[in-house]
Amino acid sequence: MAITLEDTLAAISLLQNTETCTRISGTAEYRSWGKTDLSGPPKTVQRVEFVVDNELHSWSERNTKFRQSRRFTRNAGQELVDDSGQLIPPKSPPGFTHWPLLIKMLTPSRFPIWGRPGDKWQMRGAESTEHGYLMHLNRDTSPAVAELFIDTTFSLPIRWTEVNQIRPDLGAKQEVEILGLHVPPEWKRLTGMDMSEEGEDMAG
Repeated sequence: MAITLEDTLAAISLLQNTETCTRISGTAEYRSWGKTDLSGPPKTVQRVEFVVDNELHSWSERNTKFRQSRRFTRNAGQELVDDSGQLIPPKSPPGFTHWPLLIKMLTPSRFPIWGRPGDKWQMRGAESTEHGYLMHLNRDTSPAVAELFIDTTFSLPIRWTEVNQIRPDLGAKQEVEILGLHVPPEWKRLTGMDMSEEGEDMAG
Protein backbone atom coordinates (compact mmCIF):
# COMPACT_ATOMS: atom_id res chain seq x y z
CA MET A 1 0.00 0.00 0.00
CA ALA A 2 1.01 3.62 -0.45
CA ILE A 3 0.52 6.84 1.47
CA THR A 4 -2.55 8.75 0.31
CA LEU A 5 -4.17 12.00 1.40
CA GLU A 6 -7.46 10.20 2.11
CA ASP A 7 -5.79 7.66 4.42
CA THR A 8 -3.75 10.39 6.11
CA LEU A 9 -6.84 12.47 6.90
CA ALA A 10 -8.70 9.39 8.17
CA ALA A 11 -5.79 8.44 10.44
CA ILE A 12 -5.49 11.99 11.81
CA SER A 13 -9.23 12.06 12.52
CA LEU A 14 -9.00 8.84 14.56
CA LEU A 15 -6.00 10.19 16.48
CA GLN A 16 -7.79 13.43 17.30
CA ASN A 17 -10.81 11.47 18.61
CA THR A 18 -8.73 9.24 20.91
CA GLU A 19 -9.16 11.41 23.97
CA THR A 20 -12.96 11.34 23.68
CA CYS A 21 -12.82 7.71 24.85
CA THR A 22 -13.54 8.17 28.56
CA ARG A 23 -11.36 5.32 29.83
CA ILE A 24 -8.73 3.10 28.20
CA SER A 25 -7.01 0.30 30.11
CA GLY A 26 -5.08 -2.87 29.43
CA THR A 27 -1.58 -4.29 29.08
CA ALA A 28 1.31 -3.29 26.85
CA GLU A 29 4.97 -4.04 26.19
CA TYR A 30 7.97 -1.76 25.80
CA ARG A 31 10.61 -3.39 23.59
CA SER A 32 14.17 -2.38 22.85
CA TRP A 33 16.61 -3.91 20.40
CA GLY A 34 20.40 -3.75 20.45
CA LYS A 35 22.41 -0.83 19.07
CA THR A 36 22.76 -2.46 15.66
CA ASP A 37 19.72 -4.75 15.60
CA LEU A 38 16.63 -4.02 13.55
CA SER A 39 15.19 -7.53 13.40
CA GLY A 40 14.91 -10.64 15.51
CA PRO A 41 13.77 -10.73 19.14
CA PRO A 42 14.15 -7.56 21.23
CA LYS A 43 17.01 -7.29 23.71
CA THR A 44 14.74 -6.12 26.53
CA VAL A 45 10.98 -6.36 27.10
CA GLN A 46 9.04 -4.66 29.87
CA ARG A 47 5.35 -5.35 30.40
CA VAL A 48 3.08 -2.72 31.91
CA GLU A 49 -0.53 -2.43 33.00
CA PHE A 50 -2.11 0.94 32.26
CA VAL A 51 -5.20 3.07 32.76
CA VAL A 52 -5.93 6.35 31.01
CA ASP A 53 -8.97 8.20 32.39
CA ASN A 54 -9.88 11.07 30.11
CA GLU A 55 -12.77 12.21 32.31
CA LEU A 56 -10.56 12.68 35.36
CA HIS A 57 -7.51 13.65 33.27
CA SER A 58 -5.44 11.04 35.11
CA TRP A 59 -3.40 8.00 34.19
CA SER A 60 -1.27 5.22 35.67
CA GLU A 61 1.30 2.82 34.24
CA ARG A 62 2.47 -0.12 36.39
CA ASN A 63 5.67 -2.01 35.63
CA THR A 64 4.75 -5.64 36.39
CA LYS A 65 8.36 -6.75 36.96
CA PHE A 66 9.37 -4.03 39.42
CA ARG A 67 5.87 -3.66 40.88
CA GLN A 68 6.06 0.10 40.64
CA SER A 69 3.63 2.54 39.09
CA ARG A 70 3.93 5.96 37.55
CA ARG A 71 0.72 7.88 37.97
CA PHE A 72 -0.59 11.33 37.20
CA THR A 73 -3.41 13.44 38.59
CA ARG A 74 -4.08 17.12 38.11
CA ASN A 75 -3.67 17.84 41.81
CA ALA A 76 -0.52 15.81 42.53
CA GLY A 77 1.17 15.83 39.15
CA GLN A 78 3.29 12.78 38.30
CA GLU A 79 4.36 10.37 41.07
CA LEU A 80 6.17 7.06 41.43
CA VAL A 81 4.59 4.61 43.90
CA ASP A 82 4.94 0.97 44.97
CA ASP A 83 2.08 -1.54 45.01
CA SER A 84 1.05 -0.43 48.50
CA GLY A 85 0.71 3.15 47.30
CA GLN A 86 3.85 4.42 49.06
CA LEU A 87 5.71 7.20 47.27
CA ILE A 88 9.14 6.32 45.84
CA PRO A 89 11.68 9.12 45.26
CA PRO A 90 12.30 9.16 41.49
CA LYS A 91 15.87 8.79 40.24
CA SER A 92 15.38 11.87 38.08
CA PRO A 93 14.92 15.29 39.70
CA PRO A 94 11.60 15.86 41.50
CA GLY A 95 8.72 16.31 39.11
CA PHE A 96 8.86 14.14 36.02
CA THR A 97 9.40 16.17 32.88
CA HIS A 98 8.07 13.61 30.41
CA TRP A 99 5.07 11.33 30.23
CA PRO A 100 5.62 7.64 29.36
CA LEU A 101 5.56 6.90 25.64
CA LEU A 102 2.50 4.67 25.93
CA ILE A 103 0.53 7.36 27.75
CA LYS A 104 1.45 9.98 25.13
CA MET A 105 0.36 7.57 22.39
CA LEU A 106 -3.07 7.31 24.05
CA THR A 107 -3.15 11.06 24.76
CA PRO A 108 -2.25 12.33 21.29
CA SER A 109 -2.53 16.00 22.25
CA ARG A 110 0.61 15.39 24.37
CA PHE A 111 2.41 13.51 21.57
CA PRO A 112 5.03 15.67 19.78
CA ILE A 113 3.86 14.75 16.26
CA TRP A 114 1.69 17.68 15.15
CA GLY A 115 4.24 20.13 13.81
CA ARG A 116 3.89 22.53 16.74
CA PRO A 117 6.87 24.47 18.08
CA GLY A 118 8.93 21.96 20.06
CA ASP A 119 7.37 18.87 18.46
CA LYS A 120 10.08 16.35 17.55
CA TRP A 121 8.28 14.39 14.84
CA GLN A 122 6.81 15.31 11.48
CA MET A 123 4.03 13.32 9.81
CA ARG A 124 4.82 12.11 6.31
CA GLY A 125 1.38 10.59 5.84
CA ALA A 126 -0.55 7.37 6.39
CA GLU A 127 -1.43 4.27 4.43
CA SER A 128 -4.36 1.91 4.84
CA THR A 129 -3.66 -1.65 6.05
CA GLU A 130 -5.89 -4.66 6.65
CA HIS A 131 -6.74 -3.69 10.23
CA GLY A 132 -6.06 0.03 10.39
CA TYR A 133 -3.79 2.87 9.31
CA LEU A 134 -0.01 3.07 9.45
CA MET A 135 1.23 6.62 9.99
CA HIS A 136 4.82 7.31 8.89
CA LEU A 137 6.87 9.99 10.65
CA ASN A 138 10.33 11.56 10.39
CA ARG A 139 12.39 13.00 13.24
CA ASP A 140 13.00 16.70 12.74
CA THR A 141 16.70 16.78 13.66
CA SER A 142 18.01 13.31 12.72
CA PRO A 143 17.49 10.48 10.23
CA ALA A 144 15.26 8.63 12.73
CA VAL A 145 11.90 7.38 11.48
CA ALA A 146 8.81 6.07 13.24
CA GLU A 147 5.52 4.32 12.53
CA LEU A 148 2.28 4.72 14.48
CA PHE A 149 -0.34 2.01 13.92
CA ILE A 150 -3.96 3.02 14.49
CA ASP A 151 -6.32 0.08 14.87
CA THR A 152 -9.71 0.57 13.19
CA THR A 153 -11.50 -2.06 15.31
CA PHE A 154 -10.90 -0.01 18.46
CA SER A 155 -10.39 3.32 16.65
CA LEU A 156 -7.28 3.80 18.82
CA PRO A 157 -3.49 3.93 18.32
CA ILE A 158 -1.94 0.69 19.56
CA ARG A 159 1.72 0.56 18.42
CA TRP A 160 4.61 2.99 18.07
CA THR A 161 7.85 1.80 16.43
CA GLU A 162 10.91 4.05 16.28
CA VAL A 163 14.14 3.33 14.39
CA ASN A 164 17.17 5.44 15.28
CA GLN A 165 20.62 4.12 14.46
CA ILE A 166 22.43 7.37 15.19
CA ARG A 167 22.03 7.69 18.96
CA PRO A 168 24.71 5.51 20.66
CA ASP A 169 22.84 5.64 23.98
CA LEU A 170 19.71 4.05 22.53
CA GLY A 171 18.96 0.78 20.80
CA ALA A 172 18.55 0.91 17.07
CA LYS A 173 14.85 0.16 17.48
CA GLN A 174 12.33 1.01 20.21
CA GLU A 175 8.70 -0.06 20.32
CA VAL A 176 5.63 0.07 22.54
CA GLU A 177 2.59 -2.04 21.68
CA ILE A 178 -0.74 -2.61 23.40
CA LEU A 179 -1.43 -6.34 23.81
CA GLY A 180 -4.75 -6.26 25.65
CA LEU A 181 -7.27 -3.45 25.64
CA HIS A 182 -10.49 -2.60 27.47
CA VAL A 183 -12.81 0.26 26.53
CA PRO A 184 -16.24 1.39 27.83
CA PRO A 185 -19.47 0.12 26.22
CA GLU A 186 -20.24 3.65 25.00
CA TRP A 187 -17.02 3.66 22.95
CA LYS A 188 -17.93 0.28 21.49
CA ARG A 189 -21.33 1.57 20.44
CA LEU A 190 -19.85 4.75 19.00
CA THR A 191 -17.27 2.85 16.95
CA GLY A 192 -19.54 -0.08 16.01
CA MET A 193 -17.52 -2.72 17.86
CA ASP A 194 -18.78 -6.16 18.86
CA MET A 195 -20.58 -5.65 22.19
CA SER A 196 -20.28 -9.31 23.21
CA GLU A 197 -16.80 -8.93 24.71
CA GLU A 198 -15.66 -6.83 27.66
CA GLY A 199 -12.15 -6.60 26.29
CA GLU A 200 -10.09 -7.82 23.40
CA ASP A 201 -6.63 -9.31 22.95
CA MET A 202 -4.57 -7.38 20.46
CA ALA A 203 -2.04 -10.19 19.99
CA GLY A 204 -2.16 -13.91 20.40
